[in-house]
Amino acid sequence: MWLEPLRMFFLTRPLTFAAAGLFRLMPLIGVSAWHLAAPRQPAHGGWLAAWVATAALIMLMAVVERRCSTRERSFHGGMLVIAASTSSRWVVPDLLLVPASLLFAQAIACLIALGREPAQAFQELVHAFYRHRLSW
Repeated sequence: MWLEPLRMFFLTRPLTFAAAGLFRLMPLIGVSAWHLAAPRQPAHGGWLAAWVATAALIMLMAVVERRCSTRERSFHGGMLVIAASTSSRWVVPDLLLVPASLLFAQAIACLIALGREPAQAFQELVHAFYRHRLSW
């Protein structure tokens, strides 16, 4: 029980920030993976499209963060609650499960931000993850 704050600080919080960065850089990561796996190099247009898509995704996430935040809980605070809810108290499953759930939650938040009352809908998403949390 006394290790819980340490695990939260040293594992869950860095995984939350890493997943946020991974989501924003996904187009560049995809082109880089294609560059490493494919026998032929991607065209310069592919790299340009990846850079433009990454910049657009960063700007979109800035709008999502602003629209999905409330006075009581920020977007990042909600993502931290989602990360803590999907944490299983085991390091290896956490390294796989927490980033996957955060990537999923960020994609859902992008869709939520397009609707009416996105802050309320995002808080409902956070509560849904919290109600179905893995650790007690």
